[in-house]
Amino acid sequence: MANIQRARADDVPGIAEVIKTVWNIDIDVPYAQELLSDQKQHAWVAVEAGQVIGFVSSFLNSVMGGVRRWEVDLLAVAPSAWGNGLGQKLIEATTQDARTYHAKFARALVHIDNSPAKRSFEKAGYATSGQIYSMYLWPPQVSYTLQTPSGLVSLTPVDTLTYRGVWVEGLDGNLVSDDDRQACITAARALAARENRNNASALIPTDAHLPENLMTDATLHGQYQWWRRS
Repeated sequence: MANIQRARADDVPGIAEVIKTVWNIDIDVPYAQELLSDQKQHAWVAVEAGQVIGFVSSFLNSVMGGVRRWEVDLLAVAPSAWGNGLGQKLIEATTQDARTYHAKFARALVHIDNSPAKRSFEKAGYATSGQIYSMYLWPPQVSYTLQTPSGLVSLTPVDTLTYRGVWVEGLDGNLVSDDDRQACITAARALAARENRNNASALIPTDAHLPENLMTDATLHGQYQWWRRS
């Protein structure tokens, strides 16, 4: 039977193997170890016979207004261990961390086709509104024009085990003008370029209509739903 335990720096090579097996992604192991050591990421692992067979990683994030959110960022279980409820147990472990850090709620972004993950979150007490979001990615781009992002939109640098990006939130707000939207994306891409990040990203409800020129350089990266637990 697998044990669920808090991840340490020396668990990262095992986490990296699970990530490679499940998503075919290679991670920077020393950098990931640094994130855990500095508590910029918080992870739990499922260990069986001394081997990491699953993990969950999360981080604390604050939005405009100071609301503390627990972002459940990555959840993966090695295929050989599927069907044993490890996903649910890992989610429950990180949800306890959310309470420890006084987050108002915990949430996870789950691909609409990832039925096993959705079942695991549901069993762990999470729920979704059903709203579907399209994720768009913009590549970094240096900008020499001063851009002042709208106060209604937030740009958040994010450092995780698999990527470094800039989250753009609030882009679809009714009070945000098209000019402000463009300024925000330009600023986010410039920030990504300046800090050598992978991209800028935004989640747009599938029923929202944004100007076409905003999406000129964007790449659609799938459709997702938020799963949340207070």
